[in-house]
Amino acid sequence: MGANISNICIPGLDKKNEEKLAGLLADKFKCDMLPEPKFSYFDYVAHRNKRPVAMIEMRKRSHEYSKYPTIMMPLQKLTAYHAIKGIMNLPCYFVVQWKDYVGYADFDDFIIEADYRISEISHNRRGDLRQEIVSHLPKEKVKLIHKGDLI
Repeated sequence: MGANISNICIPGLDKKNEEKLAGLLADKFKCDMLPEPKFSYFDYVAHRNKRPVAMIEMRKRSHEYSKYPTIMMPLQKLTAYHAIKGIMNLPCYFVVQWKDYVGYADFDDFIIEADYRISEISHNRRGDLRQEIVSHLPKEKVKLIHKGDLI
């Protein structure tokens, strides 16, 4: 079996792009967005009046929304979600920016669907090649909130 190498995730959202995406979320959901420190489990905390209301994980994809039938979440992120949910009882959302849309999914849906697979060999956010356990979520579960690029 040959190895497939895929680079569908742009490693690390650049700061400017991440701030634009956070701004879109803040406007859409009437909240403030606080970036988490580097190497935290999540990218942002959404809050109102200094009270956390959700944890946010962001990804930017290098392709259009329609290219793949599912979105993937690494098991490692679901483990972090489980800890946050158990301690703070906060929802966690996976926000994806494709070339043509922005949408989000609730981490709960990845657990409910429970479609776990071993990923293809791919680049992680630090540029390393690796395989991992991922949960696939049908894109019908993604709520689209913006059409077009954020440039």
